[in-house]
Amino acid sequence: MSYKGFTFRFFLNSFQGGADGYLSANHLDGYNGTKGNATNSNSFNFAQYWSPANPSAQYSNPWVGTPVPGARRFFQRNFTRLQDVSLAYTLDNSLLKKLNAQTVKVFVSGKNLWTNTDWQGWDPETGQGVSSFQPFPVMKSYAVGLKVSF
Repeated sequence: MSYKGFTFRFFLNSFQGGADGYLSANHLDGYNGTKGNATNSNSFNFAQYWSPANPSAQYSNPWVGTPVPGARRFFQRNFTRLQDVSLAYTLDNSLLKKLNAQTVKVFVSGKNLWTNTDWQGWDPETGQGVSSFQPFPVMKSYAVGLKVSF
């Protein structure tokens, strides 16, 4: 969309439907009897595990060791993400002549600025959680720039 030298662009990315296993929800105490990144760096409510007394708990029964395939929890990965946004201004011809330039454009942009989801991990698009195997969330990034052509 352009208006009087301004150009605004955005890209919304959305995924609706489907579920994925959130490995960190299955055993927050680590792999093979070790304490992992899941509990070392994060706060969890360990009272939210399934038991006969708590059948509507958020997580399956806690355990240490090799995962049991049937115990894997699946969560909805629905999300809408504002993936790219940019705003640019191009100087008009009268100012360009004074500057002896062909083009002068100033812009700001951002990536991954907003995500709407119920996914408990860091990234519903990739299914990333907080385990040692997937340790990093999707990063937000910002850019400011100037393009000048003579």
